[in-house]
Amino acid sequence: MKVSELVKKKNAKVSVRVPVAMQKEYGLKETVSGRIEGVRTEGRVARVSVGVRGKSFEFRPQDLTIG
Repeated sequence: MKVSELVKKKNAKVSVRVPVAMQKEYGLKETVSGRIEGVRTEGRVARVSVGVRGKSFEFRPQDLTIG
C-alpha cells in the first residue's frame, strides 16, 4: 500500500499481518483489525500507527490491507 494513500485514509479500518515477534510479545493473532492513527516517515522508511484493542502499534505499509 502506498504511503500517500495511507495519509489520505486516516481513521480507515485496516487488517494487519502481525510479525511473529509482536504476536509473542503482545499476544496478538496472526492477523488483526484496527484503525489507522497516523503515518511516520524517516527518510525512505515509513511506519503506520494502527490502533488495536486500545493500544497503538507501528507496522510497515506493506503489512496493511484496507477493509
